[in-house]
Amino acid sequence: AALAGNPTLVALLDADFDVYLEPVFAAVPDTDRYDVAEWQALLATVGQSNYRSDSFLYEVQPDSLNCDPGVLNPAATDRFLYTLNLIRKLHRLPAVDYDTFYDAEMQQANLVQLANNYFTHYPQPGDVCYTAAAASGAGSSNISWSSWQGDPARYALGWTNDNNNVSSLMAAGHRRWVLFPNLGFTAYGQVEGYSSMKVFGFGNSPGYDLPEDLEYVAFPYRNYPYIMVEKGSKPTPWSISIVPASGWGNDDYFGSGSVSVQHSTSGASLPVHSQHTDNIGYCLPNFFSWMVDNWQYDTPYVVTISNVTMPGGATVTIEYPVEIDYAEF
Repeated sequence: AALAGNPTLVALLDADFDVYLEPVFAAVPDTDRYDVAEWQALLATVGQSNYRSDSFLYEVQPDSLNCDPGVLNPAATDRFLYTLNLIRKLHRLPAVDYDTFYDAEMQQANLVQLANNYFTHYPQPGDVCYTAAAASGAGSSNISWSSWQGDPARYALGWTNDNNNVSSLMAAGHRRWVLFPNLGFTAYGQVEGYSSMKVFGFGNSPGYDLPEDLEYVAFPYRNYPYIMVEKGSKPTPWSISIVPASGWGNDDYFGSGSVSVQHSTSGASLPVHSQHTDNIGYCLPNFFSWMVDNWQYDTPYVVTISNVTMPGGATVTIEYPVEIDYAEF
């Protein structure tokens, strides 16, 4: 019956012949493999002095003594956006658009931090260089600080890694915004070592649909560039969030969940600890994170999340590969 509609095969079936089939094997492109060349090109330049220079970063130089936030060069915002979307591409997430309307807000959000020598999402009236725009920007953004003026690409990578999160390391809030499927838009600001990435409050809806088969957002996921996953004294939390089929309900997917990380070939289990779950109502309102010890670069692992509770009470298991690439860089 399977041959119906193909007259050549039907004729062979009807004929009195012995028919032999010989398989021919062909290489199949690995569609789950990220574009290594793109990442090699980016990482070869991250942190170079020219991308940290005033001439590259600023169209108008900031002046904190006179409360002038300055203006970033389009090349600086383009570099940030390119890196952000390259990161999202690793997770099959749509690229976000840049909204220049909030550029001044982002600059003021960073200026007030520098002028007051603090690091906060909540600037207050009376603070040096305070404006309503500075408060709005700081309160609706990922923010970061370093003791030196950095490459905009470095800040995007750092927010995804999130191992310097001083608020809640295991909640990885900066990463959750970077990898928020419905982010849609962003804007970026930088004043010396202070930087900000606007993540909500745009008033516009994303102009795209998510992939229908996007079930979850995991980090790290499949083959992954080493630059965003660290070990040693400041390890990076691994994590996952479920993408709801519809709506934004805060279902407790991971309240009874557990995670294991095993070597793909030997089946040996790696130590997993510091498990954290929350249903905080921003980004995807479900989150599961953990620490993994003793993992190695360029080594294939399988992550298994067991007892994931779906709406309605059914439990499922989620399994995906992880290999953190270093040798190619």
